[in-house]
Amino acid sequence: MKRRYLSILLVLTMIFSVTGGFAMPAKGALMPHTATLTITPSQSEIDATTGSVDVIYTLKVTPPAGQHIGVFSFDLKAPAGMALSETDTDTKGGDGYWLNSSLSYHPTFNKTGIFETFSYTPKPNGYFIGSGTTLERNMETEADIMTIKATITDASKAGSYALAAENPNVGPDGTDTFTFTITSTPVIVKASAVTPVADEPVTATAVTVGQTLASSILSGSFKVSSTDSTAVTGTLAWTDSATVVNATGDFEWTFTPTDTTLYNVVTGTVNVVANPAALAINGGTLNQATQGVPYEYQLGTVTKGGVLPYTWSVSSGALPAGITLNSTTGYLAGTPTAAGTYSFSIMVTDSHPNSASADYTLLVNPDTTPPEFAAVPLEARDRHPGSKRVSFVPYPKDETVTAYYVIVDHDKTAPSKEQVKDGNNYGGVVVLAKGTQVEVKTNGYLINPYTELPADDTIYDTYVVIMDTAGNLSEPAKIELRTPVKLLAADYPKVGAAQAAGSKQVQILNKANGDSETVYWEGLATAYYVAVANGVDAPSAAQIKNGFDSTGGNALAAGNSLIATANTEVSALISLPADGTEYDVYVVLYKHYNSGYIIEIWSEVVKLDVKTPPAKSTVTRDPGNTGGAGASFDAATNTFSGT
Repeated sequence: MKRRYLSILLVLTMIFSVTGGFAMPAKGALMPHTATLTITPSQSEIDATTGSVDVIYTLKVTPPAGQHIGVFSFDLKAPAGMALSETDTDTKGGDGYWLNSSLSYHPTFNKTGIFETFSYTPKPNGYFIGSGTTLERNMETEADIMTIKATITDASKAGSYALAAENPNVGPDGTDTFTFTITSTPVIVKASAVTPVADEPVTATAVTVGQTLASSILSGSFKVSSTDSTAVTGTLAWTDSATVVNATGDFEWTFTPTDTTLYNVVTGTVNVVANPAALAINGGTLNQATQGVPYEYQLGTVTKGGVLPYTWSVSSGALPAGITLNSTTGYLAGTPTAAGTYSFSIMVTDSHPNSASADYTLLVNPDTTPPEFAAVPLEARDRHPGSKRVSFVPYPKDETVTAYYVIVDHDKTAPSKEQVKDGNNYGGVVVLAKGTQVEVKTNGYLINPYTELPADDTIYDTYVVIMDTAGNLSEPAKIELRTPVKLLAADYPKVGAAQAAGSKQVQILNKANGDSETVYWEGLATAYYVAVANGVDAPSAAQIKNGFDSTGGNALAAGNSLIATANTEVSALISLPADGTEYDVYVVLYKHYNSGYIIEIWSEVVKLDVKTPPAKSTVTRDPGNTGGAGASFDAATNTFSGT
């Protein structure tokens, strides 16, 4: 058992005089004398296992000088909370003993436990101190000492504990009258702090959602222990009084005893029921918006009470075009497309469900800032030879716009932004091509006008404006764009080499432009041709492609050649009806490509004047004629050749 010593912190002295009676006063008794009984705590120990405190008291009787006391008896009482030990006591320099149930015990000369030779009236209740070790048991100058152990049964109860001696008496061999002064020094026990327990359960009344915890809704009291109902004073309060209650739950309280040296601080939790506040949404005028500028507003900031989650909806009126309401988050968000003042009502519903509504006004200011180009529109030439088309890419800055354009002859008067948007002829200037492209984003948009311009390899001026969602127009941006070169290469088609006499054939040669920095070749081209009688009307490109003459009848000869590679000469042989005869050959090149739609390219129709080779010479052989030197005769054809 582990013990530790407790300090004696305070000495309280109780002095009281009690006149002792005599059982058998001696003859010739002297005047009364004063003797002293002192009761002093000499040491104290704590029992760590049981929590009790053992206190060792020293009891000492001192007679007046020269006097003696036979047997001194007295009653010994312990205060509440302390019990006297009923185990053997120890004597120090004298004969101490105690009686229990009328039995006396002396460790030296009365081991039987019965003191037969001793009697007195009145009979004391328990404790004796005698003198010497003989039957005379006289105390003279030397004091007699005995020790008593007392136990404080609950170490948690701090306080002052003193033994009390009552009913002092002198045994039968006393020789004088004594008045006893009894001095009892208390032991001061300062126990470890006690943790009090709730006397009345700690409770809290309901609160409203959003309310801050207040001490007034908290109640409860505390006592020393479950077996000790002594009230412990202190303060019961919320551990965090700044807490705002938004939902039913457990919240921590703290009880702080007034005397924290005796009692510990106690903490615990109590369930607080959070009743919802009335559901409400505050209406009014919202933050202003600007046309074409992203806008958002959180209705949750003006919605209070109720029980989460909320659901929002438009109950009347209409939001500005481009603005939507998220029913789950309560966000009004979007980009308004039209200026104006808009009135509408919003209803919010909680999970009970309860609902509330409010009216709102939202002013959308007009957007008067014109859009800007992030960069000069980029030339993106069509580059297909013979297409007579151009292309370009506008880049708006920071917003999505609609693009308008017109194409006019080079170095004509520039149009205004309104004239570009209208797309009509202006101030005597003829608009050769015009168009509109919506949803042009900041990363640009490739615009390929469908209109074929008048000439190949020619500069034209393109003017572009962009318009934002508010209808604001930028100033025109000018781009000088050149159409691609013509489909036919220079000096083509042309007549090829002369053919053999009598072959009735002519050769034509074709070549297409392409495969250069300014010309883009893709796919195949086809060279179509027809041969007609000399001097008749020219057929159209479509008639040539179909093998017809200008009347729609079949041409004398017709055909086509595929041109798979640009800048490569392609040959065609045309067989005609007669030798040595002039004919007209008409040639046209055709090509197509896909630019989101099929683009067809026709070269100009080119006329070639051709003449078939002469007929072969024929000679009938005289049987006697060998043809002469250097001549040869073909018997199969019956002709000579050579010289």
